[in-house]
Amino acid sequence: MEAEGEPEPSEQPTPSEQPEPSEQPEPEPVTAPKEEQNNADISNTGVRSLRPQGGRETAGSPDMLEAPMTPPMSPPMPAMFQDGFPAVTPGLIKNMSLFVMMDLSSNGIGAATSAKLGSELRQNDTVLVLDLSSNKIKDDGASTIAHALEYNTTLQSINFAGNMVGAVGAERLAAALRVNSSLETLNMARNKLGDDGARRLAQGVEKNGSLQKIELGWNDISDEGAGRLAGALSINTSLQKVDLSGNKIGAYGAGRLAAALEKNTSVKSLHLSGNDVRDDGAVKLADALQTSTTLTSLYLQRNNIGPDGMGRLAGALCGNTSLKHLNLGWNAMGDGGVRPLARALAENSNLETLNVAGNRIGPYGAERLAGSILLNNSLTSLNVSYNTVSHSGSKKMADALEKNTTIQSLNLTLNQIGGVGTEHLAKVLQHTNTTLRVLNLQLNRVGDDGATALADVLKVNDSLETLVLHGNNIGDVGAVKLGAALAVNKKLSTLDLSVNNICVQGASKIADALLMNSTLRALTLKLNKVGQAGCFKFGAAMEHNDTLQVLDLSENGSLPMETLHRIQQQCAYNLAAYEAVHGGGEAMMSPMTMGHTEADLDLPS
Repeated sequence: MEAEGEPEPSEQPTPSEQPEPSEQPEPEPVTAPKEEQNNADISNTGVRSLRPQGGRETAGSPDMLEAPMTPPMSPPMPAMFQDGFPAVTPGLIKNMSLFVMMDLSSNGIGAATSAKLGSELRQNDTVLVLDLSSNKIKDDGASTIAHALEYNTTLQSINFAGNMVGAVGAERLAAALRVNSSLETLNMARNKLGDDGARRLAQGVEKNGSLQKIELGWNDISDEGAGRLAGALSINTSLQKVDLSGNKIGAYGAGRLAAALEKNTSVKSLHLSGNDVRDDGAVKLADALQTSTTLTSLYLQRNNIGPDGMGRLAGALCGNTSLKHLNLGWNAMGDGGVRPLARALAENSNLETLNVAGNRIGPYGAERLAGSILLNNSLTSLNVSYNTVSHSGSKKMADALEKNTTIQSLNLTLNQIGGVGTEHLAKVLQHTNTTLRVLNLQLNRVGDDGATALADVLKVNDSLETLVLHGNNIGDVGAVKLGAALAVNKKLSTLDLSVNNICVQGASKIADALLMNSTLRALTLKLNKVGQAGCFKFGAAMEHNDTLQVLDLSENGSLPMETLHRIQQQCAYNLAAYEAVHGGGEAMMSPMTMGHTEADLDLPS
């Protein structure tokens, strides 16, 4: 058992860490014991949650949000915790009945605290969501909590990600799954399950009738473990999402999973990104797609799939009527693989999102895709980022957008488009297209000429909501034009101008636009040269702006802290006012996710 340490005094959670209030009727006020008040956030608003200092707010994983292909690093454990909450753990756990959601992630919880949690979970009937990710639970801690799940009848979601749990812990969890009928989500990503752990866990999955989502990414699972899990899927009738990203599954394992999909009628989402299925595995998955009527989402990015495998997957799309989201990013498609995919898109009428990022697609492949867009009437999101489309390929894409009426999101990041290619796209958006909502052109050498063309779009376009121009060598000339356009624009809500060459003149013009603009909610100018004078202009403008919620001026040299503080305060006030009217469910996108839909978010390794 690990040593229990004494807690250090700590700061109170910031307002952004507080749980969102609910619209439930307020229960009688609950006062935590004095020694717990600094660690427990007990809301008196019906939905109660706990997020201690070591925890972090988990926004959840939308089904279509693709994880990066290297597992995220666990945040450093706060020095104050050696095993959970040494001084307050007994009181905290004793009062678990006060909470519906508990976030105990990244708090150094080990076997001792796990045992106490397990003891309380056996009889608890209030907690629905328990996040224990990035702790030190290991097999012993997981076993005690798993034993509690055999008795608990209310917990719906538990997160064990990043806890060094191995085969022994998996076996105890499997035993719990055989009898538990309330758990719907089990996250075991970033552990040490291996094939043995996958085998043991599969024995519980095949007997369980409540589990809907299971996440087993980055667990060193190879073909053997995948085969065992496939056997469980052939029997299980409740699972809807299976995530095996970042493992060592090859063609054989992919084939076993494909065979299971032909029998299974519940799985809707299969994540195999970051494995090694190659062409042979893709062929077997394609065969499953031809008969599957339930699978709606398939992730195969970074699997060394070449033109042959892509051709078979494309052929399956022609007859499939259920698949809506397909991620083929970071494979070896090439222009040769685009050809059959384009033909399939012309025939398919149900696919909604397609990611072909990082596939060595050049102007010829872009032309093929553009041709399919002219005929397709279902695709809403297309990610062609990190290819070599060039200005000639973007011209073909622009021509297609002139007639296409379904695509709402287009990602062309790092495609050598340049100012000329940007002008082609801008012309269509200015005069014809009225459906595109998100345009990502970062790292394309757009320059001032391209920015000027896009400014003309913003003056008249009433559909574009997000524009990403990160890293495009835009200077004051282009920024001044964009500022003038923002002053009259009535639609754009997110603009990313980070990592450009915007100085005081351009920044001042954009700041002036904030006095007139009433729709922009997020503006990023990180890593420019706005200077103190530009910062003062933004500070003055924000005193009269009641809509902007995010203004990022970081890494712009030495800026006046008092002015930055006032800007931050006004943004926070605007956000609170917006949420008071619209609710708190819609969070602003961070600069890293601007321009990406949930379906195609994908960063290069």
